[in-house]
Amino acid sequence: MQRRQCRFTTIIFFFLFLAVSPVYGANTGRYLAGDWLGYTSTRDVTSIAIGLNYVYFGTWGGVMRYDRFAQRLDRTLTVTDGLPANRVVGLAYDPDILELTVRTIAGNAIYDPANETFFPTSSFPTDRALDWQPIELLEYTLPLGYSAAAERYLTDEHSRNYQIQGAVVDNWGNIWVGTRGLGVWHGREGELDLTPLTNGLAHGNVQAMERLGEKWLFAGPPYDNDPPALTIFDTLQHSWEYIESWYTNGFRSDNVLDMARSGDTVWLATAGGLTRYCESDRQVFRTYTVFNGLLSDMVTAVEPDGDIIWVGTDLGVNALLVPQDSLVRANDKLTHGAYVYDLKKVDDFLWMGTDRGLFRRYDESGSWRPFPRASDILSGRVRAIDADDTAFYFATDRGLAVVWRDGSGVEEYTAGNIFPGSDLYALAVTDRIVWASTLSGLVRFDTRSGDYRVFTEYDGLFDDFVQVIYPDGDYLWLGTNEGVQRFYWNNIYRLD
Repeated sequence: MQRRQCRFTTIIFFFLFLAVSPVYGANTGRYLAGDWLGYTSTRDVTSIAIGLNYVYFGTWGGVMRYDRFAQRLDRTLTVTDGLPANRVVGLAYDPDILELTVRTIAGNAIYDPANETFFPTSSFPTDRALDWQPIELLEYTLPLGYSAAAERYLTDEHSRNYQIQGAVVDNWGNIWVGTRGLGVWHGREGELDLTPLTNGLAHGNVQAMERLGEKWLFAGPPYDNDPPALTIFDTLQHSWEYIESWYTNGFRSDNVLDMARSGDTVWLATAGGLTRYCESDRQVFRTYTVFNGLLSDMVTAVEPDGDIIWVGTDLGVNALLVPQDSLVRANDKLTHGAYVYDLKKVDDFLWMGTDRGLFRRYDESGSWRPFPRASDILSGRVRAIDADDTAFYFATDRGLAVVWRDGSGVEEYTAGNIFPGSDLYALAVTDRIVWASTLSGLVRFDTRSGDYRVFTEYDGLFDDFVQVIYPDGDYLWLGTNEGVQRFYWNNIYRLD
């Protein structure tokens, strides 16, 4: 009897331990593997660990993994997998117990590969951490345009220098070189070639995105020390490409604020004008500026509408007549000089959200009219617009406005009754579910039931502030200041 009591007590203690053991990020028990995926910038490498099946690289965007047997990169582990933070400062691998320990700026964690999650730990086995060793790159053949003339620096094709952390040689004859700014490079003992393992975003701040077939375009204003570039991610090939405006004809600014697709063309609203990108035309870029008739080079929004591309700027709106390749002004006295946040064409109306409120333009009249305002919620900053078959939705600095198509009126939702703050930014609607971003999290609001939920960093977001929301069937693609995330919002096996 005493033995049974001891066994029963042990079982209870085990389940209590599981219940109270903290798990970081998205793996808090309510999410399933694959519900959250994260894509970051992994160009700054800090550390390396040699595992049984993987070679791990600590970066400022999570833990890169190279599958030794498949000889390819696997997806990067981030806070969506339970890391305390994406900025990794150290790695240590214990081959005796096959355990990887990660040190981040927010704490240490042990990786559980079976459950694809991390558990916190107070210790870090420094005796198991590998040190970078000096490497003389002058002995190696580098890709065209790269050189290693300066000691401990790698120079790219544009004469920019990147610090070399060092090299580690594993037990299988692989040479791994870590850099600050150019990611991981790989070679083989006895061979003289070194090649980069291209992976992740050019930089983490993603404010605009668009899908083009199986490819995704990500961009946004880069931070001071980040390389400015447009990132193109091929989901089929799992390959990454970076296009820098400084070195690309027709591409004037990497500071992209909005994107929209029309056929095989993507239109980019940038701080240097309206840029046209056509992949089928051998990646030809062309940028329209004030010299072509734009009101301002600060283009803030873009909306395709058949043969017309509506262009929002910080001084009002233009229309690009595509067949004539001609820009015309589309302002009137009400909208002249207005900062345009968003444009949305629905049926016969073009909606425009500005710092002066909401306007709409009817195709036949060709003039802007302020939307009738039952209250002042639509008279402030209208930052984002979306619609479905039942209503129009407007994200403002004073809350959410829902205008029903059946003429039954306007419903308003402000701070305190659903949203954690009055300021709403990005907006998307999927099957009458409204997704709206605030500074305190991403809000999911069901207009039919009135149910709502706020997603934060605790759920796995890189940051509480989501800058762009892109619906993609059962998934949401989210742009933050630390990268891109894909959220399986419509997983029928999970209850939010």
